Amino acid sequence: MDEEKEDFEVYPDAPDLKRVHELRSRLRADKADMDASGTGPDSRLNRKVGKTAKDIGTYTLIPSLMVAGPVVGYFLGRLVEKFASIEPWGAVGGMLLGVVAGFREVILLLKRKSENE
Repeated sequence: MDEEKEDFEVYPDAPDLKRVHELRSRLRADKADMDASGTGPDSRLNRKVGKTAKDIGTYTLIPSLMVAGPVVGYFLGRLVEKFASIEPWGAVGGMLLGVVAGFREVILLLKRKSENE
């Protein structure tokens, strides 16, 4: 039993502080070289690529909002029709409210985007 207990109480060796210091200094030197050459994570090119990707995401969201609003509105209007027995007007009203909600979200999205730039 004592032999099994000794096997589980084995701790790893302490790190070699000289090697850790050497690796950290190499890492700092490599980061300085990347920043000087303009290829680091904070370089102008990477910021431009990140902004372009963010713009693509924003502009792809707009058609999704314009489709999702009326679709959700339609189904909610159909649900209202079942309970209120106003046959075509629930779906029509729901779609119109969905269109308004979609335009509102697009306007708010573009407003937030212009404020962040």
